[in-house]
Amino acid sequence: MEASLQTARNLVLEYSQLVREQDMEAILATLSHEISLQIPDYPPLTGKEELKLFYEQRFNQAEYTFELNISDEKIVSDLYFIHGIMHRTTIEASDRSTEALDFSFILRHEDGNLKIWQMRLV
Repeated sequence: MEASLQTARNLVLEYSQLVREQDMEAILATLSHEISLQIPDYPPLTGKEELKLFYEQRFNQAEYTFELNISDEKIVSDLYFIHGIMHRTTIEASDRSTEALDFSFILRHEDGNLKIWQMRLV
């Protein structure tokens, strides 16, 4: 079970690195076809196409850095839960802002591979 949690943890960390690098193709490869994202100040996003459009718009507006501090992880049935605090810095033009958000990722297997199925930032 620890190896499975390590795989899930590594996928979440890889995803955050890919967002920092703005590598759209690789980001989409980490996501389930039924991905769901909920973040403050945005309506819920569902499906890879909605997330792709969201990220393309955001990448054109700003750069991001992230630091993830994972505080809890567990497997329940066939779902993997990774929780913690994200310290996000956004750089837009000459403005720089930093915020701390609680995050929750839920991962599951899809087509034989572990994928990010749901993400919540609050």
